[in-house]
Amino acid sequence: MKALILVGGFGTRLRPLTLSKPKPIVEFANKAMILHQIEALCKIGVNEVVLAVNYRPQLMSQYLEPYEKKLGIKISYSHETVPLGTAGPLALARELLNDGEPFFVLNSDIICDFPFADLLAFHKSHGGEGTIMVTKVEEPSKYGVVVYKEESGQILKFVEKPQVYVGNKINAGVYIFNPTILDRIQPKPTSIEKEIFPAMAADSQLFCMQLEGFWMDVGQPKDFLSGMGLYLNSLKTKQPELLATGNGIIGPVLIDPSSVIEPGCLIGPNVTIGPNCVIQEGTRLVNTTVLEGTTIGKNSWIKSTIIGWNSSIGKWVRMENTSVLGEDVHVSDELYINGGKILPHKSITSSIPEPEIIILVYLYINCLEMASPSSRLLNFIRNGSKLLSPTSQLSILKNNNTKNIITSIPTVTSTTTLTSSSSSSIFFKNGNIQYFRSKIPTTSKNIANSSTSTTTSTKPFFELPKLFEKKYYSYIPPTWEEKDRERQLNSITSTREEEDNDESNKMGNSSIKDAIVWVNHLYPIKVSRLDFRSLFFHIPITKKLNSLFPNDVKILSIEKRIKEGGAYIHFQYDSSNPEYQSIELLMSKLKEIFAQEKKHFHFASRPAKCKLVYGRPFVEDIDYRFPSTTLKITFKGSEMSPDDLFRLMRPYGHIRDIHYSSPTPSKDGPRQAIVSFKRMEGAIATRNCLHNKYFPEFNTSLYMDYEQLMRINKLKEQFSKHPKIMIPLLGILATLLTLLLFNPLREYFINKKLSSPCYFEQEEDDWQERPEQKVLQTHFNFPPNSIVMISAPKGSGKSSLIDKVLEDRINTLLIDCNQEVNNNDEEFIESFSKDIGFFPSYSLYSSFGSVVDAIIPTGKGAFHSTTNYQMQTILKLLDEVLAKKAKNFPVDPHQPYEYPLIVIDGFFGMIQAMESKEKANIIMDSVIQWAITSTQRGHAHVVFLSSDSFAGDVIKKYLDNRGGGQISTIQLGDVQPSMAINYIKRRVGPNTPITQHDMELVVDNLGGRYYDLNVLSQRMIAGDTVDRALSNMISKAVSEIRAEGFGLSKRNDESKMGGTKLKWSRPQLWETIKKIAEHDFVSYDDLLFNVFLGDETSLNNLIGSNLLRFQNVDNERKVTAYSPLYCSAFKQMVNDLEFNVGMDVLVQKARIEEELSKLSKVEDELLKIKTLTSKSWFEPLSIKKRRLLLEDKIKDHVAKIEHRENILKKHSLFQKFLREEQMIQMETIKKQREQSKFERQQQQLQQQQQLQQQLQQQLQQQQQQQQI
Repeated sequence: MKALILVGGFGTRLRPLTLSKPKPIVEFANKAMILHQIEALCKIGVNEVVLAVNYRPQLMSQYLEPYEKKLGIKISYSHETVPLGTAGPLALARELLNDGEPFFVLNSDIICDFPFADLLAFHKSHGGEGTIMVTKVEEPSKYGVVVYKEESGQILKFVEKPQVYVGNKINAGVYIFNPTILDRIQPKPTSIEKEIFPAMAADSQLFCMQLEGFWMDVGQPKDFLSGMGLYLNSLKTKQPELLATGNGIIGPVLIDPSSVIEPGCLIGPNVTIGPNCVIQEGTRLVNTTVLEGTTIGKNSWIKSTIIGWNSSIGKWVRMENTSVLGEDVHVSDELYINGGKILPHKSITSSIPEPEIIILVYLYINCLEMASPSSRLLNFIRNGSKLLSPTSQLSILKNNNTKNIITSIPTVTSTTTLTSSSSSSIFFKNGNIQYFRSKIPTTSKNIANSSTSTTTSTKPFFELPKLFEKKYYSYIPPTWEEKDRERQLNSITSTREEEDNDESNKMGNSSIKDAIVWVNHLYPIKVSRLDFRSLFFHIPITKKLNSLFPNDVKILSIEKRIKEGGAYIHFQYDSSNPEYQSIELLMSKLKEIFAQEKKHFHFASRPAKCKLVYGRPFVEDIDYRFPSTTLKITFKGSEMSPDDLFRLMRPYGHIRDIHYSSPTPSKDGPRQAIVSFKRMEGAIATRNCLHNKYFPEFNTSLYMDYEQLMRINKLKEQFSKHPKIMIPLLGILATLLTLLLFNPLREYFINKKLSSPCYFEQEEDDWQERPEQKVLQTHFNFPPNSIVMISAPKGSGKSSLIDKVLEDRINTLLIDCNQEVNNNDEEFIESFSKDIGFFPSYSLYSSFGSVVDAIIPTGKGAFHSTTNYQMQTILKLLDEVLAKKAKNFPVDPHQPYEYPLIVIDGFFGMIQAMESKEKANIIMDSVIQWAITSTQRGHAHVVFLSSDSFAGDVIKKYLDNRGGGQISTIQLGDVQPSMAINYIKRRVGPNTPITQHDMELVVDNLGGRYYDLNVLSQRMIAGDTVDRALSNMISKAVSEIRAEGFGLSKRNDESKMGGTKLKWSRPQLWETIKKIAEHDFVSYDDLLFNVFLGDETSLNNLIGSNLLRFQNVDNERKVTAYSPLYCSAFKQMVNDLEFNVGMDVLVQKARIEEELSKLSKVEDELLKIKTLTSKSWFEPLSIKKRRLLLEDKIKDHVAKIEHRENILKKHSLFQKFLREEQMIQMETIKKQREQSKFERQQQQLQQQQQLQQQLQQQLQQQQQQQQI
């Protein structure tokens, strides 16, 4: 056999441990997780394990290579170049798995008892395509729940995070499949839980087995520790010799022999200590895992913590609340760590009082070359420096060298926020910076004095394959930053004034100088994420811009800024040219050229203009930062007055307002100014030209950022401050929206749904030619006058019949309640609305109510409506649409016309399955009352399809309460035998020979039941003979009857599993089965009075349980088996002597108890008569007659009891005979086995003797040769 283990990807949930090792080889109980699974697979004979690997396959292979020889198992690798989900790896490993035998599939982070042998036996017993292991949980609402048949394990459906209770069994991540499942899966990203399993369950090919022992998904730290406790307690029961014992050990504790535990330690419970660890004296460990090479200092107290490899914990340290330390972490003395997640290679020098991820500015940079300036960057990160500006921070974050990129923020896979002590925060998503914010403090703060620091390490901590492969995420620094990068890093330890002086000195030595200009009106300005205008104007601009510059000006690069509607142009010019002696002269000439040419881009109303860039531009690709008309200006240094700001910024655009963000009590006054421009172009030009510009006359630098409009927050503020006004306004708005917009829309969509003809998938069911089809088609073409109830057992083809009637017919609605199980009223109303075209549905109101409730606590009540109100509203609107259509009905009622037809399929079964019976009754009352009203008014035909034999009686009660009415009931039976034979021949095709005898067997056992015929044809196509297929089907039916009818199943054992109590007695069912097996059809009254003794409730419950059904024979209500297959199963059960006798024993005992009860009553009455006549010499004649009658009754009861006792004796003798026969057979088999074993031993002895003789002969020959 083979097995596939889904190893997965990065293992982000178990970080920071998985930053050093792939998750499957992280030690769990001093053994790699995946080795627990491989060893369990070896024990049941699995000879090859395939690992579906996506992350670090070489490391996995190197680690597991020694275990292949040690365990005697082959380990193969299926490498996913891209993640394929949980099903795609099976298709990728098709060639390795498809050897004709079942194979196991399991997730790599599952820890349990691994009952693979029981799972394999159960899988082979049911014959399905797949089996999954399920486990019981206390809180099923957090998981996807598996709903299945208790008696057989067949899975019915999967319910994701149910809000109402549907079960408490969830997928345990351990499966076994037949190779045929590979035909269902394509080699693409696919979820086996959400796509493959539901399809298998729909085909009745998926089963489940409950795991009895412990189970845990240890893929995240909290569950890792919980799973460790479960595992150690399991070892305590099964292998206690593996656990540590002695002084200071409490509960189950696992300690590697190479570790040292000093005296005075108190360890346990649920503690694992790996190899080469040192636990110094006075240490207390509880619910903790200590990995290899770790040292814990004296008197430390550690609880609920995972300590990574080669870490060191100081003295008097306290750690708790699921703290996780990565590899090579050093914690100083006397610290408190509360729920901290500490990345590898860190030194912790300050306490962590609240749960947090220790990341700060420790960026995981893959330094491929440790050369300048990379080394200086790492030294800055490790040792601390002055605070960087936002521009410098982002520049270092985005790129430090062309060979150095940020590979990951290794704590969260999708999003994370990086916050430093300087109040700078960076928001990452999928490896791309999404949002960046920085607040400059009044004084510089050394980062080395913050809560964490790092040790020197030159190896790369974590690598990801090219996060920036996609063009959208690529970041290429502008050309002017490449020349300034060395100076930018040096600026960490120098002032800004020194940098500017140094720059001027360098530039003064050459006549070739650089400059940058900003050109606007090149693209439409992007104002939000939903603004897609720029996508339509990706026109080339390079030639046009080059034509605007003089020939002796060299353009180095054009940095497009599509969000801001312009571009930076970096150019060089020769200052020795008299025309360009100063940059002002050059800019004057450029402005003249731009004004004369008047170049227009993207059909803009204004021509492009240029302005000189004085500062250092902030070139970024942050997704959530968009231009606005307002700038927030931060002063690094002295502040500028409003007058100075106005004179500085007015040349770039008209200014609406200048104010400071808020007054502060500091001596320096406010440090931020808000400047609002009239047009967005002015704010953009100001920021791009003056950002990060140093003004020596003011001794300050300006940092500019766009001030985003927070409209949603303002709306939330209004709700919070004025709920009494806003809630009624919203209610009025919702009412007006419903009346003016929703109701007309809903009426339109219902009318559209009615007017569209019905189409169904083409199925091979032309063999079902029923006379009821023409009757119904004729009935529906004339005015409605009654409700139609079509009742038939499941699988008899009633849905196919109504589909043929509705095919290509307009004015038709099909409400399919069987399409998905509606466990609550909200699901039903949503499905009902969709089927009739009621849109927008009430789910939109629920979503809107959730939004309001998120804003204000009382919002939900304002928009929530009751189930009764929703149903009445939907049905009322549907009735209005039907009434409008009724105006177009023909005047002559005898004229054929396609009158509206509403078909409701599976309604009564859905009502019975609904959790809330109160709401189920509301829905049933609303729908049936509407159906009666609609048919009585003549607006539409209403048809109910049901497999419930008593559904018609429910509607009759409603009609009686309404003063009478008509209901037309059509009882559908099975098709004729000749049609069934034609269907089988058509399904199996001419290549499968079928004899006349086979056809007779099919008709006798299956009749014309469509479902059973379809199952038989599938088995025949698969290669089974008719005899074998029928035998298997009948055996399966017998098992279902024994489980559902008699409760003879472990899953229905009330004493063990808490199964439901039968609503009838076993003797009642057995006597009914015997009668039906003998006569096929039994009178309802005969069963009611002779078998059930007038207990109509039990008989009706039995008929409603899908074991029996009604059928009218010669205008008499008869009871028969639910299907011809069940009838054949009844006969097989009666012919099973052992079962027949056993059930007869129960029946006779039950009848004897009934007779004894009756006899006791008669005897009590005789005693009363004796008391009445005890004082009299003569017995009155009337009392004498009564006494004689009672004595005759006693004789009758005693005779019946004796008769049944004799039958019980015969049955007991027969059962004893059967037991003896079984013992004899077992003894015979045992003797045969012993005999065969003895014969094998004799053969082995003879072979050994022959070998010895041959060896002796060879020795003699050798001696003779030596003598010669």
